Amino acid sequence: MAEPRSPLADIDVVRLCPNWQDRVGVRLTATLPVCVFQVQAWPGTVDALADALAPVIGARPDFGARTLTHGPAASAFPIGPGRMLVEAKDKATLAATREAISPDIGVVTDLTHARIRLDLDGADAATVLAKAINIDFHIDAMPVGTVAATGIHGIGVLMVRRGTEAFSLGVPRSFAGAIIEWFTAAAADVGYAIDG
Repeated sequence: MAEPRSPLADIDVVRLCPNWQDRVGVRLTATLPVCVFQVQAWPGTVDALADALAPVIGARPDFGARTLTHGPAASAFPIGPGRMLVEAKDKATLAATREAISPDIGVVTDLTHARIRLDLDGADAATVLAKAINIDFHIDAMPVGTVAATGIHGIGVLMVRRGTEAFSLGVPRSFAGAIIEWFTAAAADVGYAIDG
């Protein structure tokens, strides 16, 4: 069986680049998710889908909000009308979701091999992201747990604010290299490190 391999393994970039003050303002960590899947409600079935998903992930997701729903088994991110992206801690959650959601309520699609998570941590994380994403990153405008479906240089990403100075980007795996190359250019002035 093939072993999971980081999409960054073949990317030739400088992994540590302190700025002119010998400072690293942001650290990027690449993580292969254990299980990622999308759930989509049919028209008029959003509430039924939320009810079916609640016992599986351990919290009832709010499809109308722009915030993360976090439960003991998984986290759910709203990505469109009646649509959630779910990052689970194990494949059993995907199987349980498929059992809980009947075909008349919605559909479940496994995206595990199509996504990678890039975590940006540090005092300058928002500064770097603001170079490509036109969003107000002030903590009052974008509190912890806020989710935004946006783009970086034409590549669709799902951004989540995990902390005051911490963000996660859900990126299509095939475009991870392009996002990393953008990151190295955007973060050079503040200093960066790349792990993963």
